[in-house]
Amino acid sequence: MPLFPIPDRMSQIERLKMVRIQMFNQLLTGLNYEESPQELPEQIKLHKYLCQCYFEYIRKIVRDFVPKRISHKMINSFIKDLDKRLNEEIFQTCLREENIGEILSEHESIEKNRKDIEIKLGAIKSAIKTMVDIQYF
Repeated sequence: MPLFPIPDRMSQIERLKMVRIQMFNQLLTGLNYEESPQELPEQIKLHKYLCQCYFEYIRKIVRDFVPKRISHKMINSFIKDLDKRLNEEIFQTCLREENIGEILSEHESIEKNRKDIEIKLGAIKSAIKTMVDIQYF
């Protein structure tokens, strides 16, 4: 057994936590009286720690918020510009020239492809119907 008692590390940590909690409560309630000159360095450390925590918290918020806001602004700006250009260059010119029917009409090749696909779709539907009829008879 040692001559001098070895201080328990856990009790020191617990005491330090309790002192910090008490000082934090005093700081939040505005009762930050200096009861002893030994508490002043602890209060300074606590203030420094709280300032660092607050700074890190704000930095994290800004780090997350700023890129999102920039991309949001860029997308909105692009959409507004696209809408404005489509309106001015396409829609308004068609209204002035009165050729909306030309814009709304299908091109001949697209119309031909659409009709071919409709014929193929009809053939596939009839083939599936025939397969179902064969399966259940």
